[in-house]
Amino acid sequence: MGSRPYGANAAWEPYIELVTRVAVQSLSAEHGTVREAMNSLYSLFGSTREILRKAGPKVGAAHDSVGGIAIAVLNNGLRPF
Repeated sequence: MGSRPYGANAAWEPYIELVTRVAVQSLSAEHGTVREAMNSLYSLFGSTREILRKAGPKVGAAHDSVGGIAIAVLNNGLRPF
């Protein structure tokens, strides 16, 4: 495994959660529903909370930290959506 700092690992986990969601893919009529896409996005709240809880305070909560960016994505990007 290399010596990557945990912040990099904590950043990778929500990235993977986000980019592999059905909601970030083109949605055709025969491959999924809007409800599935919304449920998928909603579940990001729980998975991101778990990742940040597991990572602990070392990932920070400042605007330019992994934790702060993840929180901003949830509160400023997904929540209003």
